[in-house]
Amino acid sequence: EMLKGKAGAALIAIGTKTPIIPISIYREGKMRPFAKTTLRCGDAISYEKLKEIKKSDEGLQGAINYVMEQIKSLWEMKH
Repeated sequence: EMLKGKAGAALIAIGTKTPIIPISIYREGKMRPFAKTTLRCGDAISYEKLKEIKKSDEGLQGAINYVMEQIKSLWEMKH
């Protein structure tokens, strides 16, 4: 299940001029040792892109929502 993103992550990325790399961890069923788990990394999202979104009406939450959309697209690929 996807969790809601925290706006502080976008604030830190913008403040430190650091990109965010979206990462998805996918596993089916209950947690158990040695369960099949898939980890996917997306393309880096520049702080300039996040800053641009923040300046729009969406603010910091809009910026982190953009990051979460990228993570969700990776997560939906499943295994």
